[in-house]
Amino acid sequence: MTVYKSYNIIIKGQVQDIGFRNLVENIARSLSLRGMVYNDVDGSVKIICQGAVSAVKSLIDEIYSKSSNVGATVDDLKQEEIHAKIFLPPMFFKAPTDELSDVSRKLDIGIQSLQNIESNTLPTRNIEKNTELLIDGNRSLVTGQKALITSQEKMINILERIAEK
Repeated sequence: MTVYKSYNIIIKGQVQDIGFRNLVENIARSLSLRGMVYNDVDGSVKIICQGAVSAVKSLIDEIYSKSSNVGATVDDLKQEEIHAKIFLPPMFFKAPTDELSDVSRKLDIGIQSLQNIESNTLPTRNIEKNTELLIDGNRSLVTGQKALITSQEKMINILERIAEK
């Protein structure tokens, strides 16, 4: 007989602003769990779920094994059983957390990311400059080679005239 239980799960680490809740939602749905996942203001991700004990164990195992796929780092995961009867929606979902304060925080992260783009592209600019210098150097080399060939042709003509005499 399958045993169904309800759990609170708290996950701490680098788990916000990287798609971690989407990962949890997809795993939980694939395991037919009920419940939700949400970002908390303390920087953690919290899960309220209900389902077969084996499915909840699989959820936790997969969170650990797949979190790095989205760039997450799980530093701590705590699970506690909820003994009260909880009525959760039939399909697991990701709760929106985009209230005004969260939008502002995400905009700050976006601005920081945009500011990092210029510093990340500086090496590319140096490569472009060095490539232009290399092209100019090659042009000078070709010009020098043409002058050398012209001089060699003149020398051959002079040597041929000397040989004829």
